[in-house]
Amino acid sequence: MNHFEDIPNWESEETALLIERVCLGIENDDEQHRPSNIMKQKIQAQYIQEWDNWRIHEWRNKMFLLYGGAKIGGQPANTERYYVPMIASVLYQRVMISHYLDRFMDGREKDSKLRESFKEFRRNFVAHRISSYPLGNELYRFLREVNDIPETFQDVEDEIQAADQLDRLKLERKENLLIRSLTALAAFFVPVSAISSIYGGSSKNIEELDPLFWKISGGVTVAAVLLVILWWKWLDRKIKTGKLY
Repeated sequence: MNHFEDIPNWESEETALLIERVCLGIENDDEQHRPSNIMKQKIQAQYIQEWDNWRIHEWRNKMFLLYGGAKIGGQPANTERYYVPMIASVLYQRVMISHYLDRFMDGREKDSKLRESFKEFRRNFVAHRISSYPLGNELYRFLREVNDIPETFQDVEDEIQAADQLDRLKLERKENLLIRSLTALAAFFVPVSAISSIYGGSSKNIEELDPLFWKISGGVTVAAVLLVILWWKWLDRKIKTGKLY
């Protein structure tokens, strides 16, 4: 924060130079470290101003408030009370959202846990309105935009949506495999059902069949069940390792 005795002349070279040095963190205009004209134009254009006696510049995590004239209306105490916590909140959002984006793209953690963690962060720390004053919300919007928070936030949302679609695809594959397995298992019981139909569904006639038939039928059924279980485990393992296709 910089206070002038009078209202600053926003068009003067002295004010422009002060803004550039503070925003870039340089002490002098050394020729080897002199910012380019394009950089100067960007710095000078990135600000918010509601009144003629103050202006807030933001450049790469540096917030610079220039204020001139009499110290009335709560200034400069209001700066520390309202503006500093606001910039801290925005910077925390940017750091954490970028961190979540890196974690999603890294792929080492379970997507379900990351989604829950991100939702908790969004619920507690990402507010659409941060102040009861219109000017406070306008400043909050400005700081979020110049820090690319809405765009980065959307990138995380896209990663979450992609992870959800992948989970649904895996679930559909498992359901299809389960249906195939149950269909294959049912096929082994078709002969028994057919025999029951041939004998009219009479339990007496079925019980009079050769005991050897029931031993063979029971053995085939047990073998079929075991085969389906082993097949299902093999397919499930292939899906988890991504080697099925």
